[in-house]
Amino acid sequence: MKTLWYTGCSMTRGDEIADTFLDPDFFNSDIWNDQFDYNSSISEEGTHSAWKSRNRKDRRMARLQQVAMMQESDPLKLADASNNFLKQLRNKEHELCWPAQLANRLGYLCIHDGESAASPGIELYRLIADIDNYRDIRIIAWTYPLRLTYWGSNKFLRYDPGWQPMHVNRHIDNNMSRQYFDYCFDKKATINEWVESVIISAELLKKINCRWYFTFGSSSYWSLINQMFPNFKSWLAQYEKHILSYQVFDDQYKLTDNLTPKAMYAGHPRVEAHTLLSEIFFNKIQNDISNNI
Repeated sequence: MKTLWYTGCSMTRGDEIADTFLDPDFFNSDIWNDQFDYNSSISEEGTHSAWKSRNRKDRRMARLQQVAMMQESDPLKLADASNNFLKQLRNKEHELCWPAQLANRLGYLCIHDGESAASPGIELYRLIADIDNYRDIRIIAWTYPLRLTYWGSNKFLRYDPGWQPMHVNRHIDNNMSRQYFDYCFDKKATINEWVESVIISAELLKKINCRWYFTFGSSSYWSLINQMFPNFKSWLAQYEKHILSYQVFDDQYKLTDNLTPKAMYAGHPRVEAHTLLSEIFFNKIQNDISNNI
């Protein structure tokens, strides 16, 4: 069976899109009864960080854990019930994310290699680790550039000790550490990693026998990238036929701006956005395949 391999961050691998499938009352649950303005568009300037606050992520997981516990009457089995619920959640996310729906439309098997919180370097390393395996289609959905890859000796999220991602000003707990991080690296370091990762990946992919594509996240970062690397966009132009979107995260949110709520509780796109996006990309890729582009 033909295969479609992808890597990307939570926006691509489908964080939250399975919540309403495993918890049908999720949109009616009490966690939505707060002071947040759910009519505000998540794609608007200033609202994105409010939707994706740490408090909202914690409340979302608490709600899901509560649902998992309610499904098990035996107190001795609560831990297993919670773990099984999370496994079901991940499996459903794998089934519903846009790369999986795209692969299904094409009749391909989806090889999931995305991970929540992924940095550009992590996505490059995932490509390098898998590049000896033949894949018919490879897609790298480039994450936000304000993330950096570092060597960590302890497990972080679902990352084993080794190369791990760091979000600038997000995963640092105290102000002193945050200032030290900014002093040592700052945004320039993260932009540099992002550009390097894109260039190296393109150079690797053009040398192997497969169809490959890139998506880029938000249009809001291009001015900063162009400021640091004014020739990058012109370099990227040679790969125009490989670009599915220059602002795929913006596009995902706009696809469901007509719905209420416009996004999931912790700020990730709704499953409807993944479905619509898979259709858009299917039309592009199917046309490429038909015309042998």
